[in-house]
Amino acid sequence: MIYESSLAGMRRDITRSDLRFNLLRICARMPRMIHQLIHAPDYPGIEKTLFSLQSEINVTIEIGECRNRELLCIVDRVQDPWNAKMQTNLSRTTILPFLLSPELCYAEPKAYEIYLHAWFALPQVKDELKDSAAILYAFFLAFPEIAGRSFYAAAPRDELPDEPLDERGAKRLFGWYQLHDMPVEPAPQHLTRLLIGVRRPPLPAGLALLRANREIGGLVRGTGRIALAHRLRRAARVISQDFPVEELAGPELLGGRLRPVPFAELMSIVH
Repeated sequence: MIYESSLAGMRRDITRSDLRFNLLRICARMPRMIHQLIHAPDYPGIEKTLFSLQSEINVTIEIGECRNRELLCIVDRVQDPWNAKMQTNLSRTTILPFLLSPELCYAEPKAYEIYLHAWFALPQVKDELKDSAAILYAFFLAFPEIAGRSFYAAAPRDELPDEPLDERGAKRLFGWYQLHDMPVEPAPQHLTRLLIGVRRPPLPAGLALLRANREIGGLVRGTGRIALAHRLRRAARVISQDFPVEELAGPELLGGRLRPVPFAELMSIVH
């Protein structure tokens, strides 16, 4: 059965539950098996363990719910440490919750940078963005709110349910949830309008890239230039990131279905 949802609804699904939000944070850093998540130790910057928040059953259910929405995916199967005759899945956060929830990006900026870098390195993304990729990457890395308003679904997932779906509906299907307002075409966004809508200071890594990029000044004018100058004054405060974050295995990028949308200004200046 296919369920209906929206971009805002999916974001609420991520942020309204400490259990779900922390589960996605932990699995964004590296793949985890269910036993590790149920008996999760303390993690830097995360005040509560998953087990202290909910019962073992609820953690197991939550993992399934995240997979049903493609917020988590299986990246590997390994030997079950508690049963020599069994294997168990390793789950990792997908790129989708980072694009839906700026809160996750600010909570896990190191992981967000790794996900974003891997996303922009996909051949189909590089071919589509061409010379505009570096500037777009810098803005996405600095301002997750901009990234969350500038992506679209380019293709459906590999396996579709038996229920009939048109092309647009198939592209909007993530797990068992069809996001009815998910863009399915790369309609260029205006950078000035996006900047005015930004409410948070930039992440440090993205801020450094924007300050070093000499082409940025030619992209925005008028109120947009004022908004950008204001945003670049200081970086957001983030938790210490002195913990490892593993590179992606590949499935976390959902087969390259999601693509960045270039700014309208980049379309006219860079190309």
